[in-house]
Amino acid sequence: MAEWAGNLKGIAAIHCNYELIFTAKEEMHVYVRSFSVEAKGLPLPDGCIVMKGVGGASAEFRRAQVELNANRCTIVWTERGGNPTEPFDFQLAPSESAKFSLYIDATSDEDIDMYEWWGNLDLLVAGKPKTIRIGRSWFQRRTGRGSQEFRLVNRGRRPFYMNIPGSEEDWTFSPT
Repeated sequence: MAEWAGNLKGIAAIHCNYELIFTAKEEMHVYVRSFSVEAKGLPLPDGCIVMKGVGGASAEFRRAQVELNANRCTIVWTERGGNPTEPFDFQLAPSESAKFSLYIDATSDEDIDMYEWWGNLDLLVAGKPKTIRIGRSWFQRRTGRGSQEFRLVNRGRRPFYMNIPGSEEDWTFSPT
């Protein structure tokens, strides 16, 4: 989400992208077993959706495309080039890192205005199972900033203004 929108307490709408990077501590082997996403519905304050597209190259290697749903989120895993693949699992040696892109969609037909979502990273750390919940409170603890980062407005829930990339003046309006 753009910095100006965050400063106005804006909430991301319809789609958002993240890059997750995992790094094992110096003294431990970590086995990443799975990643899942959960979501719940929340009320949405008054407002509108403003979207300005941006262009640019994609440098994705592995991607999890998530469709939010309050009952069961779905994830489609893809590798470079967009080819579907099996869910990943991998091992990290001490100090080793791995990353993947996370693309979140709120385009559900559910009667939900806004989602709060979080990821669950299931690990084996030094042979012991551990689950890390990656969500809003996790982000706040690590950055010290308040955040709307893990909330996403569902499609069709507010009036919508969209600007086509490359045009500063051509805005399209849709009542929902």
